[in-house]
This record gives sequence, structure tokens and C-alpha cells, in this order.
Amino acid sequence: MLTDSDEVVLKKRIIDISEGVSVTDKEYYELLKKLVLEYSESFPTEGKVKSLEYIVDFIFLFIEEMHRDRHFHNEMLVYFCRETIQELLLLKRWQKSEGIAFRLLTHLALTSTYTDGKDRIITEFDNWVSVSHLVIEEESKNGVEWNDLGRYYFFRLSNMYIHDLLFMPAIEFWNKLLDRFGDFKLDEVVKTKLSEYLDFIEESNAGKPSVIAERFERLHHFTHRLDCEEYNNRLTEGILRYKNL
Repeated sequence: MLTDSDEVVLKKRIIDISEGVSVTDKEYYELLKKLVLEYSESFPTEGKVKSLEYIVDFIFLFIEEMHRDRHFHNEMLVYFCRETIQELLLLKRWQKSEGIAFRLLTHLALTSTYTDGKDRIITEFDNWVSVSHLVIEEESKNGVEWNDLGRYYFFRLSNMYIHDLLFMPAIEFWNKLLDRFGDFKLDEVVKTKLSEYLDFIEESNAGKPSVIAERFERLHHFTHRLDCEEYNNRLTEGILRYKNL
């Protein structure tokens, strides 16, 4: 079993993996893979998953500074994330696996170009959806209500409204969830946050009515089936008003 001091040593070894040695990018990641294998054998219960989780955190932390061959670094990030997700699923750590899948998707969506990264983004979206189905199924078995899960995925998916590549797949997944589990009521706190976000869209795009209309229209795709009449009315009225300006 990994102790707290073992984990401290593990983190330091990841940080210092190539200290004092000149290595290529490929050799660097090979060293990380060997470290995972070593900890898998030394600590059969937690060694593999812990080493993978720390490596993923480390890569996410420093990948923005890895200016050489960004494509290769992204490939390695995808590799280690998928290995971690698979290990977490085997250990039935549903929320952690979904969190890493979504974190990877977000990173690729924000850093990849449509030309070079389109297929990769869609692939990781599909992987996140697959993990999410497992999470929803298992969390439901554990007594988590759809109201709570629905709100969680509402925010996950509605945040994709502004990404041209993810918008339609997000809408399709959202509608499938609503078809299966039904709608749910948004509490006052969520409604207030949504209204404040509409204020932000209007203020940050002042003088750009077509942009506001488009963003309102996209958001309405996520909310029109939910029990939030006042919010939906504001969206539909805003869409008409800004389209006519």
C-alpha cells in the first residue's frame, strides 16, 4: 500500500524524471511509462493508478510550456489520460474518470485547431460520452438523483455552446439524456447564475447584436426542454430582438 511518504517520493520522481540527463521528448515519456510499470509492480493495489494520476496532473501543468512538437505532447497526454481513465473505471472511481476525460476534452478543444485537431477532439468527446454513460448508470445505482446528475451535465454540455465543433454533438447527447431520464427543475441559484451569464453575453458583445442573437439561440437549445420558463422567455425574446437590430 502506498503511504503518504511514498506518494511524496513518487511526485518528486516524476518531476525529476530526466534530471541531469539529456533526453529526447520520446525518451522522456518512455521514462514515465517505465515509472508506471515500476510502481504497478511495487504497489499492486494503488501503484499504477496513483502514478498515472500524478503524471497526468504533471503533464497538464506543464504542457503549455512544451513548445517543441506540441502534437507529440498532446498524443502523450491522450495516452496517459486514457490509461488513467481505464484504471479508474476498473477501480469504480466513476467521477474521477469522468473528470479526467472532460479535462482532456477541454484541453484539446481549447488548444487544437479545427484543421489539425478536429478528429481528435471528436474522438475524445465520444470517449467522454462513453465514460459519462457509465458514471450516470453507476451513480444512479448508488442513489444519486437525476436532478443532481442532470444539473451537473447541463453545465458540462451547455458550456460547449460556443465551440463550433462540439456544439451539435453536445446538443445530441443532451437531448438523448433528456429523452431517457426526463427534464428537471433548475433551482433559484442556478437560474440566477444563468441570468447573470446572459447579462455577461450582452455586456461583452455590446454593439454586436448578431453575435448575441446567435449565442442566445445556441443556449436555448440546451434549456428549452427544462423547467425554467422565465429564462427561456428571456432567451426567445432576446433572439428576436437582437436579430432585428
